Amino acid sequence: MGLNFKVQFVNHDAAVRTLRTNDGQNSVLMTFGPGSYLMSGTIVYGVGERHVLVGRYSSLADGLTFNIGQNHNLHNITTYPFENLRCLKTGDHQNHAAAVNRGQIIIGSDVWIGDNVCLMGGVRIGNGAVIGANAVVAKDIPPYAVAVGNPARVIKYRFDEETIRRLQKIKWWNWSAEKIEAHRAFLEGGDMEGFLAACERAYTPPSADEAVDIAATVRALRGGAIHDILFYPGFQRGRCRLALCSRILHYLVPRTG
Repeated sequence: MGLNFKVQFVNHDAAVRTLRTNDGQNSVLMTFGPGSYLMSGTIVYGVGERHVLVGRYSSLADGLTFNIGQNHNLHNITTYPFENLRCLKTGDHQNHAAAVNRGQIIIGSDVWIGDNVCLMGGVRIGNGAVIGANAVVAKDIPPYAVAVGNPARVIKYRFDEETIRRLQKIKWWNWSAEKIEAHRAFLEGGDMEGFLAACERAYTPPSADEAVDIAATVRALRGGAIHDILFYPGFQRGRCRLALCSRILHYLVPRTG
């Protein structure tokens, strides 16, 4: 049960691109970072929140399926989705199976996903990861891991732990298009140590003033002083740590009185 949405991003634009639903809500369904592309895919989604976020310079092949909000609750007496079927008829878009559904798929930067891969709602694919063809990804995949199979399992890592740590610090995908072009010989070559050393020599840590408040930069870009916070506590979900949620609420929710 769900709605199907055919998607394709093959223009490799050096800009952020979004795709909106045509179901009357006009909500953002996918967000692609600069350089990332999707040859073809289908988003299958039920009621509730849904969004696929793809980082920068990621390569997504043909026939991908993004399965969001389709889980049935195995802990109920029946798995039949009575309430969700009612929602589809009435136009109510709440996710009444929130305890077992996750509304977002996050794919990092420099990720390669092969043909006919299925990604389940809630998974996060780390930067630099590779997902083999026909895999079914139901759990998070760490950065620079290579995962295959149904269910997808990590069979190896592209590089050793220290190299991955250094790459994660450099984050070349956040460079300007001009800087990336200037370093293409390194990026497309195999001299990892030379690349890392060159990047680390040129690295200048941000000053205290630059690193003070990222939120202030976001507010400035939006032209206002509004704090935008997207936070799903998930109190119904067994994985939620109430102590962590309480700390987040303490710092993010304004106090009154």
